[in-house]
Amino acid sequence: MSRALPSLPRALGVVLAGALALAVVQQQLLARRPPRLLALEPQAHSSGPAALDLRFSRPMQRASLAEMSRLQPPLAHRWLGGDTQLRLLLQPGQVVRSPLSLELAGSDRRGCPWRPSAGTGIRGRCCWWWRR
Repeated sequence: MSRALPSLPRALGVVLAGALALAVVQQQLLARRPPRLLALEPQAHSSGPAALDLRFSRPMQRASLAEMSRLQPPLAHRWLGGDTQLRLLLQPGQVVRSPLSLELAGSDRRGCPWRPSAGTGIRGRCCWWWRR
């Protein structure tokens, strides 16, 4: 019995070291994962003619979304919000006569580009929305 006691702390140390190594590997794998679009919702009430709310899995670079995303027809708009919650807001005084197409592109704060994933409502990089 006295012989088993000294090996118990060593076995516990081995188990804890293994758990720590597993946590580090998991963290590194998740850090390399691209951001995901979790929600995409048109807003019925906004200060402009139309608005679209987007929610991502990671904090995004708003400037990269503004620079790389394309809106068709090309109406004046701006990106609001920060971190994971962003809003695309059309500038006031414009008339929306047809459905709008948003070709979404951008990167998160780590520089990892957003890529379309299944279950987001976006096929490829493009989504359509229409506010009547």
